[in-house]
Amino acid sequence: MSSPLPLRRTVFLASLLLAAGSAVADTIQLAPDRDNTLFERPAGDLSNGSGTGLFFGRTGANAGELLRRTLIRFDLSSIPPGSTVNSVELTLQVDLVPPTATGFDASIHRVDADWGEGASVALGAGGGGAPAVAPDATWLHREFDTVLWTSPGGDFQAVPSGLAAVGAGTGPITFPSSPGLLADVQAWVDDPSQNFGWVILGEETNPQNARRVGSRENTALAPVLTVDFEPLLLPEARAVPALGGWGIVLLVLAVLALAALASSLRIRPA
Repeated sequence: MSSPLPLRRTVFLASLLLAAGSAVADTIQLAPDRDNTLFERPAGDLSNGSGTGLFFGRTGANAGELLRRTLIRFDLSSIPPGSTVNSVELTLQVDLVPPTATGFDASIHRVDADWGEGASVALGAGGGGAPAVAPDATWLHREFDTVLWTSPGGDFQAVPSGLAAVGAGTGPITFPSSPGLLADVQAWVDDPSQNFGWVILGEETNPQNARRVGSRENTALAPVLTVDFEPLLLPEARAVPALGGWGIVLLVLAVLALAALASSLRIRPA
């Protein structure tokens, strides 16, 4: 015999309540939508906007013992507005190290102003840079050659958002989830207009210990940002989780009991 109609409706309602009772976390992996290298140079006319490598650290004597810094940004529009960010992890792939490489901690800092990526491509290993092409970021310019950084070498927060252990060899390095990275990504999800990405600094006091990592143009070694988040629940469902898991179960059982009672009392035709 088929279930009475009120009971069917109650079961359906109970299913909706259970479904609405908890937010489901989601995880996405993103490639950068923009990246570049800042090459220390008084003229501020070098970049590598479309090259396959990014650089950070200090070069050796043959390259003037000059600094390199990596700029990187991710489009977070696939994370729904109002979401809560649970964890953030950034992985880079080191594919070139100097002969006398030693390990160090790389730092990642939130950038304070927008910057550009042009069509410049450095020759060879890429560490020497190439003539900047508008709107490339350079050591002096946010966008070559009309918009300047406030400070040469980029405008960014002095306190790092995170650290990554960099070994002496090639392979992956990871900035693990940290309060700073969480705060950065949460702020950008809440206000995308302030998403200017990060700058990565190497060991800037030690010459000939720079690193090259794959850029977004290097599809096999591109950086990957992994974000775990919980989408915002619909307003009408937000009060339900306050009951807790057992509270929801008891509520559903009570509704089912009332429906069964109503069904048993329903007058049937003779």
